[in-house]
Amino acid sequence: MKHRVTTRQNGLSLVEMMVAITISLILLAGVIQIFLGSKQSYRLNENMSRIQESGRFAMEFLARDIRMIGYQGCASLDSVQPNIIANPAPAGGFNNDVVVTGADNVNNVIIGTLPVRDGTDTINIRRGGGCQARLAGNMTANNANVQLTADPSCFAAGDVLLITDCKDVDIFRATNVSQAAGTITIAHASGANTTNFLSKAYSTEAFVMKYIDFTYFLSGETLYRDNQPLVDGVLDMQVLYGIDTDNDRAPNQYVPAVTVANWSEVVALRVSLLLAGPDNGVVTAAQTVFYDGLDQVMPDQRLYKTFTTTVGIRNRLP
Repeated sequence: MKHRVTTRQNGLSLVEMMVAITISLILLAGVIQIFLGSKQSYRLNENMSRIQESGRFAMEFLARDIRMIGYQGCASLDSVQPNIIANPAPAGGFNNDVVVTGADNVNNVIIGTLPVRDGTDTINIRRGGGCQARLAGNMTANNANVQLTADPSCFAAGDVLLITDCKDVDIFRATNVSQAAGTITIAHASGANTTNFLSKAYSTEAFVMKYIDFTYFLSGETLYRDNQPLVDGVLDMQVLYGIDTDNDRAPNQYVPAVTVANWSEVVALRVSLLLAGPDNGVVTAAQTVFYDGLDQVMPDQRLYKTFTTTVGIRNRLP
C-alpha cells in the first residue's frame, strides 16, 4: 500500500514577499498618480470656469452701462439739455462733456472709503435708468407733485430723478414719496431743489426714472461699481476711448483717458480686464499673458485670462 505524501506551505519566501511588495507599490503609485492627475484636472477646470463666469459677468455689467451713457429717455443730449433744479445739483451737471469720463493708471486714489488699485483705470458714467414708470395722470401745473403708478420701493425721498417726455427733461430731487389708492406721489419741494417748479406741466406721455452717477474701479482684486462689489479675481482694468474726430459718429482712434481732450467726442469704449483664478499651483509654470499691448510674465502659478470688449454709446452712434 502506497502512502501519499502531502506538503504544507508554511509561509512565503523572502523573494516572493519582496516581489509582492514591489508589485503592490507599483499599483499604489499608479492609483496615486491617477488621483493626483484627476485632482489637478478638476482644479484647472474649476478655476477656468470661475474665470469665464466672472469675466462674462463683469463684461455684461460694463457693456450695459456703457451703452446707456447719457440716457435720458428718447431725447438725446444733442437735442435736449435737461433743466436741473435738484439742490445740490449733480456735480458737473448732465451734458455730453461729463456723462462719461475716466482716469488712466491711477495712483493713490480713494473712491468712497476704498483705495483704488494702483496702475488701473477708472470709468465714471452718468445716465438715467432703473424703476422707470409713466405718469398716472395729467399734471395741472408745473409745481404739482408727480403722480405715477409703480412699485413704491423704487423711489425714496432724497433720490435724484429725471422726468422726460422726449421733448423736455427735468432733473429734480424727491422730497417725499407716498402711496394712496394705487398712485405713487412724488413731491419736489424747494427744500431740496432750487425751486419747486419744473420746466413745464408734464402729461401721461412722460415717465420718471432714477438719475445714476457711478464709477467702475478696482480695489484689491475686486471690481466695484461705486461701493457695490461685482466680481473678484480682477487684477487690472484698462480702458481706451473711441474718439470721433470727423463728426461721422464713428470712432477714428482709440486713446487712453489722459489723451482725451473733448469727452463729448467719445462714441465708444474698449475695456480690457485681466482675471486670475482663486487657486495657486493650478498651472505647472508661471503664465505669459499678452495684455495691454505687452507680454507679461505672471508672478505665480495661478490661471490667468484676459477679456476685451468694445461697446458703442447708443446716444452717440448713427
